[in-house]
Amino acid sequence: MLLLIVSKAGARNTEYLSSWLLIKDIMNKHIPDFSGFPTDNSSTTNLRYDIVASKFMTGVRNHDRRAAPVQSSGVVLYVLGAVLELALAVLMTVFVGLHWIWKRL
Repeated sequence: MLLLIVSKAGARNTEYLSSWLLIKDIMNKHIPDFSGFPTDNSSTTNLRYDIVASKFMTGVRNHDRRAAPVQSSGVVLYVLGAVLELALAVLMTVFVGLHWIWKRL
């Protein structure tokens, strides 16, 4: 295929082809080297993969913890308002009851 492109279009495609090979060479340098991760099923390989998976999951959990929504103060104000409303209702019931008893005497 290389000879076909060069012989068909001449010098113009030769320039294109050389730039394409340069780009391909640059891209190959960015491909990760997996020689440190063998594919056999030995216990040391499985242990290595377990350690990598454990570190990966720890990173995912830490990210989830950092990205979790923070409880807003609206919930605290809602609970505080409910407690105050309950206290006011009890207080009003006591005063109305005492007023009713006072009128009956």
